[in-house]
Amino acid sequence: MKKGRLRASVTQRRIQDLSVNMRMKEELLKELHKTDKETQAVGGHGGHSGDGRDAGVLVRLSLQSQRVRAEVYRSLQHMRAQREQLQSSLRPQREADTKEPEEKEWLAREEEERVLHKRAELQELEEELRRREEVLLRREACLQQKNKLEIKRLRSSQALSQNLLSVSVRLESLEEQLGSSSSVRQTGGVTMEELKRERDTLKKRRDALDRELKDNRVLTVEEEHSLLQLEEAIEALDAALEFKNHSIQDQQKKLLIEDSSSHQPHSPDPAQLCDVIRKLKDLSPPEASELLIRYFNKVVCLREAEGHLRLQCEELELHAREREVVLREMEVATQRVALDADRRLTQQHQDHQSSIQLLLQKLREGGSGEAQQALEERLQHLEKELFFYKSSSRQLKKKLKDLVSDALHPVDQHSHTQEKRHKHNVQLHASANKPQTHTEELQTRTHIATTYTKIQAEQTDKKAHIVSQMRRHADQTPSPSSSSDLQARKTTKMSDYNHTHTQGGSDRGESSQMTPVRVCRRELRQISPADLQVCSSATRRRQSAVETSTESMLEDSIEVPRNTDR
Repeated sequence: MKKGRLRASVTQRRIQDLSVNMRMKEELLKELHKTDKETQAVGGHGGHSGDGRDAGVLVRLSLQSQRVRAEVYRSLQHMRAQREQLQSSLRPQREADTKEPEEKEWLAREEEERVLHKRAELQELEEELRRREEVLLRREACLQQKNKLEIKRLRSSQALSQNLLSVSVRLESLEEQLGSSSSVRQTGGVTMEELKRERDTLKKRRDALDRELKDNRVLTVEEEHSLLQLEEAIEALDAALEFKNHSIQDQQKKLLIEDSSSHQPHSPDPAQLCDVIRKLKDLSPPEASELLIRYFNKVVCLREAEGHLRLQCEELELHAREREVVLREMEVATQRVALDADRRLTQQHQDHQSSIQLLLQKLREGGSGEAQQALEERLQHLEKELFFYKSSSRQLKKKLKDLVSDALHPVDQHSHTQEKRHKHNVQLHASANKPQTHTEELQTRTHIATTYTKIQAEQTDKKAHIVSQMRRHADQTPSPSSSSDLQARKTTKMSDYNHTHTQGGSDRGESSQMTPVRVCRRELRQISPADLQVCSSATRRRQSAVETSTESMLEDSIEVPRNTDR
């Protein structure tokens, strides 16, 4: 019973694990179906764009998805069959568990009926034994009365015999007297007639006694009738007693057989046992003792051999149970490991499908209007950053020039130089205002064109990177063509950038360059337009300084690394 329950619990645990894996595989099938829809959508978009290489990647991806779906569906069907088989094997155990209380109740009821029947039979047997005891008591009483009457008759017979003997002796003595002297008076004065009369009386009495002894009529009529009734009653009681004995023996034998069948199912037949006992009784005492000793020794040897065999059987059964437990544990562990591996593989497939769906979604959204809008928003953001960096660069250059001028000129000429420089800057401000405005517009246009070219190259690289990732997911091998295309795009981007930078420098006609200053954006602060105008008017000392400052600002705006993704 415990083994069955343990096996049922293990089977239930395996059914639960199979249900979890089946649920994960059903979710994977949904993900595969979703991936197919995404692939078809991207394929339709790619067909309009006319990219044959992307179409080949999508075809391979679709074929791989169909193959994985077929494998997952086949595995799901196999798991369903396994679960049905386990449930069918678990159903008899459940039915047995449900029927177990009924069977226990039925067995208890049957045992109760058997006990009641046995109790009734025992009561009947006790009643028969009691009746037999009553019969025995009545028979004993009749026997006692009969014995009393027989003793009385025997004593009466003995008394009659003694009387008859005395009468016979007296009659013989009278015959002798009559023979010795006929018709002569005796000395005692007794005549012959008196002797003859006495002789006749004795003969009559002797004949009467002899007749009573022969007829055995020593008792009275009532006593003879009582003795006859007692004999008949004793005979009837003997017959009833014999019937009771047979009935009691049958009932005892029946009870003995039932007890032996309930306690010892393989006990020998009582008839055979009685036959063996009868044969043993027929043997002589020496033969019986010799046979008893021989069979006693044989029984002792067989008992010892049985004990050794029982110990060996118990050891083998214990070893077999241990092996069975270990084997069952290994089977359960193997099944559990297989289910865990299948679960992890299914999870990996789901993650893989999620990645493919994400890549397909990015690829589909790459050529839409939303991407163009995002590109324009990014350009505006970059223009704002460009203005901020220009303002910061101007302020830093002003501070740098002030520090350099303070270090080169003496302290006593500092005030004079400042006044002269201020006058010169005021004179040149009007003439340099127009060239400066033209130079700033040229710088802004050049930088916007460069930034747009860079963003277009980044978008192209991003799209090529997504296509290469999809091809790597579909083929599971790195594609050298995608790497070469990406490198070619990077080379083209760098050449466009260098060409634009060189062209901007040649148009401006720069004659000298300054070392760019790299400052972290966190250390900078935004300057208002009024402060920026004051600072610009104070720092423009001469036209050459203005041109150098403009060129340095353009270089700093381009060279300072910016994280445009934030």
